[in-house]
Amino acid sequence: MLVFLNAIPFDHLLWLVPIFYSFDAIPAKYVGIYELNPVANLVFCLRNILLQAKSPPSSSLVKLSLVSFTMLGLGTLVFRRGKRGFFEHI
Repeated sequence: MLVFLNAIPFDHLLWLVPIFYSFDAIPAKYVGIYELNPVANLVFCLRNILLQAKSPPSSSLVKLSLVSFTMLGLGTLVFRRGKRGFFEHI
């Protein structure tokens, strides 16, 4: 049951990735929050490189790096706390 509850927020983040629509469709007040989604930010950076032939803004790269390393740190903490009980679930 916990697996399904854990997957729900990540499924919603996936639908918020602007693959079939432009970043211009996002209201200006939500752009800062929207860029904290690492997949959306990565798509934004790749669109700048591939479609517009320009480098992505450094602020986007900084946000992408900060969110990614924060998630890496949180994942490491969760893993270290729960690794003793992993064998019980395998």
